[in-house]
Amino acid sequence: MHRVMEYIFGRRRLVVKSGTNDSFELLFLIWKIIGVEHSRSYGFFQLFHVFCCWALLLYSPAAYNMGFLRALKTLPMASALNILQTDINVSILLFKVVIIKFHLKRLRSLRDIFKRLDERYHNPEERAQIDESVAICRRIIYIYIFVYFTFAFLSWITAIMAGELIYSLWLPFVELIPHQGWQYWARFSVEAFYLYFLILVCLICDVYPAVYIRAIRTHVHLLAGRISRLGSNPDLSAEENHQELVDCILSHQELMRVVEVVSAVTSLTLFLQFTVAAMILCVCMLNALIFADRAGQIMTVGYYMGVLLQTGGACFQASMLEAECVKLPLAIFHCQWLNLDRHSRSLLTFFMQRAQVNVCFTAIKLFQINLRTNLSLAKFSFTLYTFMNEMGFGGDTNEKIS
Repeated sequence: MHRVMEYIFGRRRLVVKSGTNDSFELLFLIWKIIGVEHSRSYGFFQLFHVFCCWALLLYSPAAYNMGFLRALKTLPMASALNILQTDINVSILLFKVVIIKFHLKRLRSLRDIFKRLDERYHNPEERAQIDESVAICRRIIYIYIFVYFTFAFLSWITAIMAGELIYSLWLPFVELIPHQGWQYWARFSVEAFYLYFLILVCLICDVYPAVYIRAIRTHVHLLAGRISRLGSNPDLSAEENHQELVDCILSHQELMRVVEVVSAVTSLTLFLQFTVAAMILCVCMLNALIFADRAGQIMTVGYYMGVLLQTGGACFQASMLEAECVKLPLAIFHCQWLNLDRHSRSLLTFFMQRAQVNVCFTAIKLFQINLRTNLSLAKFSFTLYTFMNEMGFGGDTNEKIS
């Protein structure tokens, strides 16, 4: 167990040299588990596995929506709104999976680009940075797994202690069981399994942008280091310095291709998630100010913090990438360009113009994906809470209800 923890948190060096593509192994493994990534050869069990996964995904909106409608009639409003918060998240989940499935081939094609980028770095310090990047990407995935599965554990343990169902899903075949005790445990077991499956799907949809952007950050940082060393080695000839400059330009072009692919995939999925976060914000404020008790308010705020985490990882890495890209033209300016020949200096001027183009991710070109956007959503939630509290919205409504 100690060795496993060292491997996860990057304190243990692997015997085999790692590459950037190792950062994505766990992503593709989870995509394979949920039926998005498939094997090259389809067998009966593989087909059955994929069919079951997509059947669960297709059925999830109906199960949660019908469960919420029934909860409005049978459960207190606070509990019904708690189900609605999850219902909103689940309803958009199928669309995010379809988008990823549609672009998965493009994400798979990035392996060759990252492999070529890795082959340009042989210095032990540069290889150590790649190894550290792989460890950090794994760490990001494991942190998301811990947070999401902790939420799932708390959901079903709270329900079982209260003697209730987790989300009161619409499960018509299970409801045919005549014995009430057997029916409760059958429904509870199905809901717990469904919850963990959807948590895994939600997790992979939220974490993959952060992992890919973190890998891009590493190579932008390595490229800036290579550029800053141009012309500083007196043992290299003018031709060799020129070839090194050309190789840096090719690396930058390949990185821009990676950014283009990752941006195309994450643009729509993150836009959907921001939309979901805004909708859940309204439900959370309504629940916390009107219907929920003190314990319910704490749980509601905790759930909304988890919703912010869904976009927080990608926004943080995107902001850090913007900061890394600013260093590229500075590295070009501070390199030993006087030691380069005339043709290389002209090429360097062109490279500086290209490197000054801002690298930023956007949500379908409506707004940028960075910490400012994520924090503005959190700020809006506190502003809305303060406004509703000052207006006495919760108290007045409670008096009318009572």
